[in-house]
Amino acid sequence: ATGQLLYQRGRALVDEAGLLERSARALSAGWEAEIRLVTEVVFPTWLLLRCLETFGSESPHTHIEVVESVISGTTEAIEQG
Repeated sequence: ATGQLLYQRGRALVDEAGLLERSARALSAGWEAEIRLVTEVVFPTWLLLRCLETFGSESPHTHIEVVESVISGTTEAIEQG
């Protein structure tokens, strides 16, 4: 039982180290760790989701924050960073 527990914990640590290594490799290749995206509410949701799905498959470790805005809110959000 002790050996099984140690094996399970060790396996989890090895898996986590693999994720960390892949993240580091992606970041060193120039991928951003986080992206904030501001979209107008009139932008087609289906197209946004398709684009996010494609990007997510290419850069699964990049956190994407999507902010919806209306009319001049997009320009304001971009100007404020």
